[in-house]
Amino acid sequence: MEIEYSGGNWSLDGTKLVFVGKRDGKEHVATIEASGDLDTLQILYTEHRRGLRLYGPPAWSPDGEQIVVSIQEPGQLRLSGQWTNSYLYSLSVSEPGLISLLEPERIGTINRGMSFSPDGKTIAFSSDR
Repeated sequence: MEIEYSGGNWSLDGTKLVFVGKRDGKEHVATIEASGDLDTLQILYTEHRRGLRLYGPPAWSPDGEQIVVSIQEPGQLRLSGQWTNSYLYSLSVSEPGLISLLEPERIGTINRGMSFSPDGKTIAFSSDR
């Protein structure tokens, strides 16, 4: 099975990678064990609307239970090619699904480059707001 991928990050314990990938024409957020064995591939999220863009690399929480990813809504590219209106979402590793963390306050907001604080209570990220 062929998978296109980009933007990977190691889990803090070094046993898994999380990445944004494309398979069967849809974008996914997935984890895989460090061995690279495709049998260990776990898809945490699949784009639910055509045109959503997942922007990596996703970020692991310190406890390894949550992953944060930036998702850009369709039709929101500037002429410069930069994404606009990207939203940060948290994915549960044990119960795949989306929980919105932050929504842009104005058109043209780009949110990416997420990183958890060591205690997992705060997420730092880059934004053009």
